[in-house]
Amino acid sequence: MLLGGQYDGGDMLLGEQCDRGSWVMGGQCDRGSLVLGGQYDGGGRLLGVQCDGGGMLLGGQCDGGGRLLGGQCDRGSWVMGGQCDRGSWVLGGQCDGGGMLLGGQCDGGDMLLGGQYDGGDMLLGGQCDGGGMLLGVQCDRGGVGWWVV
Repeated sequence: MLLGGQYDGGDMLLGEQCDRGSWVMGGQCDRGSLVLGGQYDGGGRLLGVQCDGGGMLLGGQCDGGGRLLGGQCDRGSWVMGGQCDRGSWVLGGQCDGGGMLLGGQCDGGDMLLGGQYDGGDMLLGGQCDGGGMLLGVQCDRGGVGWWVV
């Protein structure tokens, strides 16, 4: 997955260089880590604030091993401006356990970002076939599509 930068095989990168298996959004990253505009500990995730090892945090407090984006969250969950159940993602909407949701409805175990999706898929702003990820374009099963500005 790549948004606006370079990436190595099997990686996700947003706007910077990244090592294999890592996420970067506007900062440096080590293997297996997520960084969005701040400092992080090895193997952990931090987004713009301080965070305990193994946790993700975007603009709020986080518990060890949990993820929180702009609100309260239970251990092992993501929340970005909405409610979250244990082990779930929610960004701006409601979500069932084990699912991810960004601005829409989601079923358990699925990701959805502002569009339609099939079970077990990720979709960001467009249509997607089973097993694929999509960010603003069309994608085939098991593939990744993205736009570069």
